[in-house]
Amino acid sequence: MSTPLSVAGKITGWPAHIMEQSDPDSPVRPLRAYNGAEQRSL
Repeated sequence: MSTPLSVAGKITGWPAHIMEQSDPDSPVRPLRAYNGAEQRSL
């Protein structure tokens, strides 16, 4: 019984993610510049 419930939740979640990602006004993941340490020689 838990497998069909899990699948039902995923099936309803996938279209929600697709609709969210297709919206041009909402960023999915903001782009950032890396501010860490410089590359070191080995």
